Amino acid sequence: MSIAEKNNEHFVQEQTAWLKTLERLRLENLLLKNKLIEIIKKEISKEQLERAEFFHGLFLDKDTVIALLRRDIARQAAKAVPDNAGQNGYMHEQEKLKDDISRMEKEFTTVKEAFNRFVTSI
Repeated sequence: MSIAEKNNEHFVQEQTAWLKTLERLRLENLLLKNKLIEIIKKEISKEQLERAEFFHGLFLDKDTVIALLRRDIARQAAKAVPDNAGQNGYMHEQEKLKDDISRMEKEFTTVKEAFNRFVTSI
């Protein structure tokens, strides 16, 4: 197996793992939005409603970021991995995606924890 083939296999595995991560985050985000719907159906104060609207906006933003990351991964996956992946920018794009996915996971965890605190305060 050539170096390019090994690199390609590694990149494909990494991209597949990212897509699974994004799918997990998408499903978690859906659960949070469903929980938010349950909360809004209850009698809540104006301040709590405003806070719920804030979280709704965050959840919609996360949906958008997830969709954009999925698109970026698909674009990267559609490119042929060149023999000189480190020299033509392919590796840089792959590393940027890795960083973006990691940042998304951290931000999502922060939002989820804040939402859970909000839910327990009602």
